[in-house]
Amino acid sequence: MSTMDKRKLRMQILRNRRNTVFKKLDEYHKLSQAEIYTLIFINGRFYEYTTTTSAHWPPNKDIIAQQYPLPVRLKPRAINEGFSNNGKRQDVDVEKNAGNEGVS
Repeated sequence: MSTMDKRKLRMQILRNRRNTVFKKLDEYHKLSQAEIYTLIFINGRFYEYTTTTSAHWPPNKDIIAQQYPLPVRLKPRAINEGFSNNGKRQDVDVEKNAGNEGVS
């Protein structure tokens, strides 16, 4: 397989994964009525998914910092290791933001 073929295959896999993420987010929104905003940046391009067209969504960091309870920010390790064998959430590498600390 040539280098060009490998690159095309990799890009196709990434495109499929991105589309799967957006489909899963849409399913989650429909099931829970959660408002969702996701931004993916890859290869110099942004891909955005949002469940609303409201001018107030997504909220800015100052508004998020004022919420109670404080937002929970998950890191990649929490996603990969945060579920036990029985499928229940465990507290692994989860940060609770305080004040105006960086919220992602």
